[in-house]
Amino acid sequence: MFLDIAFGIFGAIIFANSQKVELSLFLILFGVISILLVDLNAFVPTKKYKLDKFHHNHRELLHYPLIFIPAGFVLVLIIFNLPLAILFAVLSFLHFIHDSVGIGWGIQWLYPFSKKFYKFFSDETNELSTRFLISWTPIEQEIAAKKYGRDNWIKYYYFRPTPISIVEYSAFIIALIVLASKIF
Repeated sequence: MFLDIAFGIFGAIIFANSQKVELSLFLILFGVISILLVDLNAFVPTKKYKLDKFHHNHRELLHYPLIFIPAGFVLVLIIFNLPLAILFAVLSFLHFIHDSVGIGWGIQWLYPFSKKFYKFFSDETNELSTRFLISWTPIEQEIAAKKYGRDNWIKYYYFRPTPISIVEYSAFIIALIVLASKIF
């Protein structure tokens, strides 16, 4: 999530520079909301979307790039304009890439044509590896999550130094520093 927020901030900054517009609070919030919107249902805790080793199940509602990105693009185009629609699409795509590398069990990149989950640079245990691509059927994913998932994954990945926490926190801090330098 910290990397997503950093990407949202950087997206707003790059957009403002490329479009030669002022970096406004609206633009920053638009960037952050655009990249986090796909996780909207993850912020509503229910019995199904608990923060345990099966938290990846929240990706069943909106994590379909072939549907979410075009639908969001059109909606933002109707409400705002073409440049913001492009920014929304790029940031949504970056969120899907982020969810396909690191923690989590991948996403259904090809849904509705395939229900397989795809993940990059991971192995069967969901740890980082040099393997470029791994895929799971929904049943295989549940079996792997049950076997290798961590009930306390937030503590494991974010409350101790791991490659994931170092990258996420570093990107977030750098984004805040760059944002502060643009504002002040």
